[in-house]
Amino acid sequence: MKLTPTEYKIMDFLMTNAGIVFSAEKIYENVWEQPAYSVENTVMVHIRRIREKIEINPKDPKYLKVVWGGIGYKIEKKSSREPLAKFIAFILTIIFIIIITLQIVYIEYANLNLESIVEKEYKNSKAFENEVNMAINDVYNLLNSGGNKKNRK
Repeated sequence: MKLTPTEYKIMDFLMTNAGIVFSAEKIYENVWEQPAYSVENTVMVHIRRIREKIEINPKDPKYLKVVWGGIGYKIEKKSSREPLAKFIAFILTIIFIIIITLQIVYIEYANLNLESIVEKEYKNSKAFENEVNMAINDVYNLLNSGGNKKNRK
């Protein structure tokens, strides 16, 4: 990126004082080192040209901001917490993914476990049904054989 000497001085002044709002007059006095009289347009044109060089979207600036109401301009102060906030957001995303994965695994395990329980109970009910049928047959056979013996005596 190529800045003119004046643009460089404006950027240097604002970056040295990041986060502080300066009027066009104050910027002019510090950069041109002259008293400021009706300098708003001069500073505004330089600010626009700087934005065209440093901003992705000069109409929606992220770095070189205007503070409306005729107050002035400032360079956004980068938060020292921004990397920490991004790291925390990343860790929380990983934790969320792990929780969702564990829930899916648990649901799958629960379904498999439920299927095995149902299968086991079905087998147990069939075995119980067979035992009941065999017991009924035994009682029936016993009654039939015992009734025949009484009649023969």
